[in-house]
Amino acid sequence: MKYRLTILLTMVLLATACVKSKDEPGNGNNPKPDNEDPYDFSALQPDMSSDGKYITTVFEYRPAPGQFANENYPAYQTGDNDNSMTQKARQAIADNTTELISLGVFGGYVTFGFGHSVINHDGKDFAVFGNALYGNKRVTPHLGSCEPGVVYVSIDKNKNHLPDDEWFLLAGSEYHRSRHNYSVTYYRTPSDHIPTP
Repeated sequence: MKYRLTILLTMVLLATACVKSKDEPGNGNNPKPDNEDPYDFSALQPDMSSDGKYITTVFEYRPAPGQFANENYPAYQTGDNDNSMTQKARQAIADNTTELISLGVFGGYVTFGFGHSVINHDGKDFAVFGNALYGNKRVTPHLGSCEPGVVYVSIDKNKNHLPDDEWFLLAGSEYHRSRHNYSVTYYRTPSDHIPTP
């Protein structure tokens, strides 16, 4: 039997940040004085404690096929389902833990949130750590691993604490040199398949 999974999303989703208000000053919908900040932070109550710096919840964890997916980071066990795997991902990356999760190859993603809004100040507002590494300088000086992803951000405008609001893609360093709007289809290998070298 053939299984097919079409992936339309790319790699990483983030759940909470701050976006510019759609009601710009002077547009008639929300007139504001010229000296007022065009960003609406009225609903933000940032948690400035040390715990407030880290992911607090994982909404979804959907790894694509690939090395380490469901093997170690986190490990799938018989009986696990979407909810239990999402909980394992939460245990690995939330609340200042230092574990990692595998998103597999193209299409794997995780959606997570913070217990507060991340305000868009000048400079860096948050960091996403990846798995890139360089080869052994003595053996493979020019080899390494690069596992890029994309990041989307959203603000909880409807205040229901769920990632169901509008999402915005953060353009990374390679955004303008990459391909967009395509999908990948994965097929499950039949159990009686004999690998060909």
